[in-house]
Amino acid sequence: MYWLKDGERIKMGDDNGAELRGLGTTKLRLYLDCVSSRDAGLYTCVAETPYNHIKTNTHLIVDENVNSLGGCEIRKRQGGAGAPARIFMWTGQHIEVTGGKVLLMCRSTGLPKPAVTWYGPENTELGVDGHGKYEIQKNGDLLISDISWLDMGEFKCLVKNPYGSDEVTTFLYPAAMEA
Repeated sequence: MYWLKDGERIKMGDDNGAELRGLGTTKLRLYLDCVSSRDAGLYTCVAETPYNHIKTNTHLIVDENVNSLGGCEIRKRQGGAGAPARIFMWTGQHIEVTGGKVLLMCRSTGLPKPAVTWYGPENTELGVDGHGKYEIQKNGDLLISDISWLDMGEFKCLVKNPYGSDEVTTFLYPAAMEA
């Protein structure tokens, strides 16, 4: 999934796709800070698989006569060197066969680069040792190995830097193979 502005791809951090298995949903957000007339245009959200291509469009019209940029002007005067941590792409829910691996996405942007923390269904922090059943990938995704019924539930991804934080939840449903 990705965004286009007037037909050109918008770079949003590490938005490289992952090989997805199972059945699930992926969600995508676009943030536009300090909007000005140069941001006006046609924005397109694109989702692709090897079997399908779906897109939806929206037009952004900017009225320069409306002064809602007070916060932007203050940030510019203060140096504005940082950007808040924000999640732009994540897994909404996922069904996967027990015994396999599953990748739960949590892609974020921010300056400095946000720290990523994952919490499991029991609200315990995951992936702190960097290996084992739960591994947080460099791009913020969570790789879960050997999934079982014990993994069923809501997982939370939290991203944080000195300028802000953001969080999303994902529901994982392990499914048994039919005999």
